Amino acid sequence: MDPRLQKLAAEAGAIEARLAGGGLSVAEVKDLSRRHSELAPIAARVQSLEKLEKELADLEHLLAGSDADLKGMAAAEKPGVAERIRSLEEELRLELVPKDPAD
Repeated sequence: MDPRLQKLAAEAGAIEARLAGGGLSVAEVKDLSRRHSELAPIAARVQSLEKLEKELADLEHLLAGSDADLKGMAAAEKPGVAERIRSLEEELRLELVPKDPAD
């Protein structure tokens, strides 16, 4: 996974922790809340991508095994999981495109 995505997800988590910790000024809460609203959708997609990548690795492990039934199941599921990963990666790429201030 792209380290930049992991960094953004970690930043979202850190912001959540700061907001939950309290003791912030109104301006800090406003700034952190704004940044969190920008990062939350990205962090959720990154989490989904991590789960799908683990699922794909598990399927590849099953394909390398000797159980014919499990191999068949894994072979049937793998293309769908791979497609969901590609789709999610494309959504993340679009999400990372800088917003046009004129919009």
